[in-house]
Amino acid sequence: MYMIVKEVNGMQGLFAVQQYKVNEILFVIEGEEIHSPTRNSIQISSSVHINVKAPLAFINHSCFPNIVIDKKKIKVIKAIEPGDEICFDYNQSEFDLANKFECVTCRQWIKGAKHYKEYPCLMHPNSSLHHLFEKQNI
Repeated sequence: MYMIVKEVNGMQGLFAVQQYKVNEILFVIEGEEIHSPTRNSIQISSSVHINVKAPLAFINHSCFPNIVIDKKKIKVIKAIEPGDEICFDYNQSEFDLANKFECVTCRQWIKGAKHYKEYPCLMHPNSSLHHLFEKQNI
């Protein structure tokens, strides 16, 4: 994988230096398995988080992600061009974030899926999260 870490808007992020196609596996998530979230963990199941290091630790949140977490794999869901930032929607993969923050794009607080009722747009039938909550009868 050809990517670089660079600073944008005072934060470091991971950026592509080549194209990636939809459904490509960018990374297999590796690291120490832990049972509660940290600032540098990625949740891979309901009770397991993986404490990641660079370059995965530099993947930022976006409300318009180009990757998704699928168990221990990071898959492309939107074509990525050179110069694009690699990002996923933390509300889709994390149940309850250890470090909540205000999104620089939508200005809403990103807290994790546990707080979905605070985001009416996530309740819409076309939301990517709607089917997850429907199955869990939340």
